[in-house]
Amino acid sequence: MAAIDDRGRITDHVVLQALRWALGTSVELEVSGGVATLTARPGGAGRITRVGRFRLPAPVRHQLNLVPGDRVLLVARPAASQLVVHPPAALDAIFTGTGPSSPGDPA
Repeated sequence: MAAIDDRGRITDHVVLQALRWALGTSVELEVSGGVATLTARPGGAGRITRVGRFRLPAPVRHQLNLVPGDRVLLVARPAASQLVVHPPAALDAIFTGTGPSSPGDPA
């Protein structure tokens, strides 16, 4: 779990190490099923910063109903070189059985 700041930045060095993502790694961001998925890809629009942060752009934060201080569940999928970001609403849906499941579900 990690908190999102007022600029959409999230830091979790343990998850980045599990993914073997170096600082400066290019990532692509996709939103589907109420979660955000970052995939390491050369030429991706996003980047892991020099201090080990990644940023969710404002349109993504609005789509996922994220506000500063929200805690998100980060799920590393090393085999796919992906990081899945589960906002509170997606976790509620998963644990109450009311929402769709995705390959990055923590269950």
